[in-house]
Amino acid sequence: MGGHIGKKRAAAGVLAVAAVLLAVWLFTRPSPLAEIHRSFSSPETGSTDVSFPVEAGERIRVRISTRTESGVMEVTLLDEAGEVVYAFGSAKYQERRLTLPDAGTYTLETQFQGFTGDGEAVVYSDGQSFSTR
Repeated sequence: MGGHIGKKRAAAGVLAVAAVLLAVWLFTRPSPLAEIHRSFSSPETGSTDVSFPVEAGERIRVRISTRTESGVMEVTLLDEAGEVVYAFGSAKYQERRLTLPDAGTYTLETQFQGFTGDGEAVVYSDGQSFSTR
């Protein structure tokens, strides 16, 4: 009977540790600077974008994922002047880390061409970098 109580205490201890770890993760996980989530049940052609401010030399992490049934979703990062900073293309999943040289408002743009499925593009801050310019 003593072994049964010990197993219950061990299980309760494991659950308590798991709960603490989950709470820490929930409170410390990064919140997105910008995000786009789109879902189309019939082919869609068009675009959508979201803008976000950054400091000079700021590093960002961009995560793109799609579940494509047909068509293409392409993602591009634009600077404040509308110039292409990075063209991500149309991969099903990719994650890139970029250092943005200039402060300003950047725009993440998604273009849909006959796209059916689910698409997501999310930008996170990846910490501060130092520019050598």
